[in-house]
Amino acid sequence: MHIKKFDFYLVFLFLLIALSASCIVKIVDYSDPRGLMPIEDYYRNIRFSPGGVLSLRNFDGNIEITGWDRNEVDIYAEQMIPRSEVAQVRFMMPKDDIAQIDLERHGDENINISTKSASEEGEDTVVDYYVKTPRSINIKDVIARKGDVFIADIYGSVSVKLEKGNIDIDNFSGSLDTSVLNGSVQACLYDVREEDVISVNAQEGDITLFLEKNVAASIRAYCPEGEFSSEFEADILEEENEIHVQLGSGGASVYLTALNGHIHIKIIEPDQKDVGSFVCLSRG
Repeated sequence: MHIKKFDFYLVFLFLLIALSASCIVKIVDYSDPRGLMPIEDYYRNIRFSPGGVLSLRNFDGNIEITGWDRNEVDIYAEQMIPRSEVAQVRFMMPKDDIAQIDLERHGDENINISTKSASEEGEDTVVDYYVKTPRSINIKDVIARKGDVFIADIYGSVSVKLEKGNIDIDNFSGSLDTSVLNGSVQACLYDVREEDVISVNAQEGDITLFLEKNVAASIRAYCPEGEFSSEFEADILEEENEIHVQLGSGGASVYLTALNGHIHIKIIEPDQKDVGSFVCLSRG
């Protein structure tokens, strides 16, 4: 009888060791407000010429792109999964279920970053991106399904298309094209020039645009279900539900559309610094 019990314990111990060898236990970090925890990370540092082109396509997850004074692109990404509501530990997912980061590089002037999901529709694929680029850059496409997008401290051009989440553009100079189906857009623009085209669209959310006091711009705004407000002293003309505001003479073309939200145009205060490492940008 004792021998049979001993054999049973050996079998149990063998199975426990085999299970432990096939899985990696990761301690959960409960600091993420979305209730997610990281299970896989990715890092690359690449030489990159100022004025180059960068695109980033993601399924779900937050995206942060900020400028720095280096001719390099620094890419850090984390795949996130829902944390366990009971246990403080969780086994790693099989390799086939982990999203892959695909990086295409064309010389030192063009980088395409994309998330490759284990499922065709990208279900349960959440990847957060933290990217640093030279301050002079053209962000051709940032496309995502769900998550917040934050871009700051750069000049050139930016294009963002988001289904659900908020878009925050801070300390930016250049042409801007953003759209979100469900979420709000806030943009703080400096050194706006006549050749710049600013287009901001929000279907279910508000638009807040910060401009310098001496800016020259022709603004056309459309918010049929919301209110329009401006801190600038300028005449406001309404034509067939479209609002036209001329700031200064000539200037950049600004198009704002909030189908089910409000539009606010505000003056940048001299000491306004939304970003910790604030550098007031001006194109040469």
